[in-house]
Parts: sequence; C-alpha cells; structure tokens
Amino acid sequence: MNRKIGLNKVLHNFSSDTSRLVFTWTIPHCDRDGRVHGDPSRLEKIIFPRRDDITTKQMEQFIIEWAKAKLMYWYEYNFS
Repeated sequence: MNRKIGLNKVLHNFSSDTSRLVFTWTIPHCDRDGRVHGDPSRLEKIIFPRRDDITTKQMEQFIIEWAKAKLMYWYEYNFS
C-alpha cells in the first residue's frame, strides 16, 4: 500500500466511503499474487467478521464496482 492511495481518482469515484474502506481493507488479505476470494459472502466474513451491518449484497455491489473500475478482475476458477 502506498500513501498516494488517497490521491487515486478512481477510488474517489466509488459510490461510498464504505466501498473505499472495504477495498483498502481487502488488500492485506490478498495472497502473494494479489488474489483474494471473490465470493461476496466469504469476503464479507473475512473483512468484517464482527459486523452485521455489511451485507453480502453490499459486498457483491462493491466487487462489481471495483471490477468496473478495473481495479480488480472478478473471475471464477474451476478447481477440479
């Protein structure tokens, strides 16, 4: 993470401060290749294990917003 993240124009265009917060709080949970679980329910439980006010639907909307901003790729992987 870099201090310049606050200057990022794309982040300032997110729909809410919550979306910005969740995006930045997701970063430490990424693996060494920058990947994190994309299942909204699972990600919500990883990022906010003790909060009830962040819903799976909200998390899904945040992920969609980040993907549309091209700050992440949301894809499915078949492990079999």
